[in-house]
Amino acid sequence: MLDSASQFRAPGPPAFSTDKSSVFYKHALEVYHAKDHLMGNDTATANFWDCNPFVLQREGHVSHFKRQISPGAHWLGITQTACKQENKTLTQSCEIYSRTAIALADAFIRCWDTKYTFDLLRPVTYINRYIDPQWRPLLKRPPFRNIPVGIV
Repeated sequence: MLDSASQFRAPGPPAFSTDKSSVFYKHALEVYHAKDHLMGNDTATANFWDCNPFVLQREGHVSHFKRQISPGAHWLGITQTACKQENKTLTQSCEIYSRTAIALADAFIRCWDTKYTFDLLRPVTYINRYIDPQWRPLLKRPPFRNIPVGIV
């Protein structure tokens, strides 16, 4: 378990740059071209791991939110499936669920600490501003927004 939000902090992204020879730009270009190289079940796999709890669906002139499973619920569902497949006892299952929930909590703490430590724009925003304004990612972005550090 983490002892603080800063434990195991990521080293951070490369320096922001719009220079086409920069590491930052090359990373964005790699994301930009990722959809060009999808193979076999890549889209189905991405959709399986899409844990965006609210996805805006547009059908003609009508828009509505499609509710999906949250990241935590997704992993707890996988935990349930594994416990059933392995015929775990109630006591064993409780321990497995507890360890999974603690790992999820720690992962979310690290994720949000990283988000606010580095306060970086999303890849889709960078790509739309500096590479291709018409580009859209394979999956919809989750409804989290960047708030500059110190505002919260």
